[in-house]
Amino acid sequence: MSERRLMTPDDSSRPDAGTEAFAAQNKQPMLAWLARRGLWIVGVLLIAAGLSTAYYVRNALEAAHQDTLLENADNLASSVMFFRNFYSKNILPRARDAGMQITSDYKNTPHALPLPATFTLDFGDFLADMGANATIALFSDYPFANRVDRKLDAFQVEALAHLRKDPDTPFFRIETIGGRQTLRYVAPDRMQPSCVGCHNTTDGSPKRDWKVGDVRGALEVRQPVGLSSVQNDGPQALKHALSSLTLISLALGLLMLGAVAGLRSYLNRNLALVKSENETNVRLKAEAVRRSESEQLARFNETRLKQIFNSVLEGVIVIDSQGVITEINDAALSMFGYSRATLIGTDVNVLMPEKVGAAHATYLERYQQGGNPWMLTTPRRVIARRRDGSEFPIRIAVSETKMSQSRLYTAVIQDISVAEQTERSLLKAKEAAEAANQLKSEFLANMSHELRTPLNAILGHAQLMNVGLDAQDQSAGLEREEVKEHSDQIMQSGWHLLSLIEEVLDLSKIESGISDIELQTVDLHAIVQACQVQQQVLAAKSDVQLLDSDFVPGTELIRADARRIRQVLINLLSNAIKYNRPKGTVQILVRPAGPRRVAIEVRDTGRGMTGEQLSQLFRPFVRFVQTGEVIEGSGIGLALSRRLIEQMNGTLTVRSEPHVGSSFVVEMDAAPTDQLSDQDALSVETTPRAQSTSVAADDATSLASELDSGAAQASPQELEGSRVADDDRPPLRVLYIEDTPANYEVVRLFLEMRGGFVIQNAADGETGLRVASETQPDLILLDMSLPGMQGMEVRQKLAQSTQTASIPVIALSAVATREDIDLALEAGFTDYLTKPVRLSKLGQILEKYKT
Repeated sequence: MSERRLMTPDDSSRPDAGTEAFAAQNKQPMLAWLARRGLWIVGVLLIAAGLSTAYYVRNALEAAHQDTLLENADNLASSVMFFRNFYSKNILPRARDAGMQITSDYKNTPHALPLPATFTLDFGDFLADMGANATIALFSDYPFANRVDRKLDAFQVEALAHLRKDPDTPFFRIETIGGRQTLRYVAPDRMQPSCVGCHNTTDGSPKRDWKVGDVRGALEVRQPVGLSSVQNDGPQALKHALSSLTLISLALGLLMLGAVAGLRSYLNRNLALVKSENETNVRLKAEAVRRSESEQLARFNETRLKQIFNSVLEGVIVIDSQGVITEINDAALSMFGYSRATLIGTDVNVLMPEKVGAAHATYLERYQQGGNPWMLTTPRRVIARRRDGSEFPIRIAVSETKMSQSRLYTAVIQDISVAEQTERSLLKAKEAAEAANQLKSEFLANMSHELRTPLNAILGHAQLMNVGLDAQDQSAGLEREEVKEHSDQIMQSGWHLLSLIEEVLDLSKIESGISDIELQTVDLHAIVQACQVQQQVLAAKSDVQLLDSDFVPGTELIRADARRIRQVLINLLSNAIKYNRPKGTVQILVRPAGPRRVAIEVRDTGRGMTGEQLSQLFRPFVRFVQTGEVIEGSGIGLALSRRLIEQMNGTLTVRSEPHVGSSFVVEMDAAPTDQLSDQDALSVETTPRAQSTSVAADDATSLASELDSGAAQASPQELEGSRVADDDRPPLRVLYIEDTPANYEVVRLFLEMRGGFVIQNAADGETGLRVASETQPDLILLDMSLPGMQGMEVRQKLAQSTQTASIPVIALSAVATREDIDLALEAGFTDYLTKPVRLSKLGQILEKYKT
């Protein structure tokens, strides 16, 4: 009977009963089969598992490497964009304030910095030239004209299209460039608020409707894939994994000879352990690579920032909250003469004079305690000190940077010593020019005196000749008439020369910015009538009819200088008469010329002028005298008249037509009668200021016109005046203090001819004071320009002496300015006569003292 036993129900109820039964039944064949095939099966399984693990590890490495490349590219793009914005907002404004030019052609422009886009492009070229692992390139489909040679490739065109649709998602691709796998990563270049205004207004901008946030272009980062340390370490990691798997497989094969049932769980546990270890290794290696590349980029950025920091032309110093220098650029080191090693870690007060340093330390402490931050609000001028102890002015602007636990203060410094020296030089040049101008005025005044002195003798003797000739025996006949004719010519030429001198002086004063214009309300109607009366003689002599003036009601009052407007009108009337035709007419018409303006037109029917003549009309010394024609004048009157009118807020224009006539129009401000003040009402006179006093300072500029009419020549009757002998009246004792014998002789002869005078001479001030004290004269004639003691000083000494204080003193001077006349009258002179002296006026004044 066989020993094979049957399976009972109880046996079959155990879970492993069938397995154990099968194993028991097939134990020997299975072991044999495992002995023959098991090792191969396990090997195949292990190889398959190893290959699968290697494939998984490789994919994991490639994914990690790609993530690292994208992260590095994004970090580099962000860093470049951040630094460009910092360059645009913080460096370029200061460079512009310092006068530096910002241009794309900065390499060929001295003392210039690049535009932000140019800086980025050149920085990308710099990276490429340096052989950097990663390079950058800025591109746009809206290039400026100087960058049209930068053509876009298909990838860049596709990238711009993607970024304009979705600017928040970067665009990248791995391509083969130069035989190497390269990551091309593109980030958007979006318009910032500070960029929109420039791009929309700059000449040559390809697009002028940019808005904030628009994609202007893109920044591309290129990084070779095969150069990463992660890629180089990948095969080693794979070999390590395969080696571990092989050892594990051998161990499992040996163990499976004894325990096939536990092989699956053992393999699973070891595979999980290997996978975890590989993933950890991959993460650690990737992290190490990322940190290495980040550190490398940080070092590169730090080096780049230091290079830019040291390339700034202005001095830059950074201090901490204690006033200790932490950074300083090359420009500041050169400015102060220190080395970087000497200043870093040193108190900033070493760069200041003692007083300035103490004040700075106090302010810094007060500011950090909550004081008024005036130092941070505006640039200011302070005094700095160099290493050699010399002091110099600087302009400093300070900004504050707050850190988590500390503060840093950045000072931008300019050496303004050269600028201030230039300013001082300009000021000195200005003062020198003003001094030269003053010297010119003084020279002209002196020349006036020197020219008047001989003129006084010439004109005086000529007048005496006229008086003497009229008093001679009439039998002198033709010889007497010829002598009188010559004397008349002497007087006329002398007066004309005097008028020329005065016009030149007036013109010079106006061009030098010296003005004696005094605007007031004047009666234009009265002045016009006076000028017409004065020119009647010249009109009759020239066979020209001087028509009555035509006034539109309400135009009688203007704002002007009475003396100067009279001078201008006399000049215009004189020219209209002299350059007229026989039987011609001259008329003054006054009418409104717009709101609160009056037009004074001097119209003639003379020869007129061509366009070429009109273009030169107001130039000094220009005259249009025809061949063989003799018309008196200097050619200065019109140039002087226009300048005088402009100083009185008016205009002088001219219209003319050849053979028809000319029309000169003066426009002045009107003066409403309802706004007249008492002072203005007093100024509504027909005569200049000088005639309202007893001063005999006739307008020399008016003499030019008076000469033409014959009014300037004194008649013998005017010279003799009232010569009625009065035996009961004692002669008037006159002391004439004059250093020029010819001038004294003229007055002496004139007084002897008039009779009733006794005259005595003193050649200088000292002698004059002595003679006046000794003789007690009734009247003193005093020359203002004497050797040694001047006339003003002599007058003061006469007033200080009780013996001479009451004697009236008349000033005689070649200086005819209103300021000098007013000054003399204020000093106590009773009258003021200008040289050349009009003997008729002198006679009138002397008769006043005889009575």
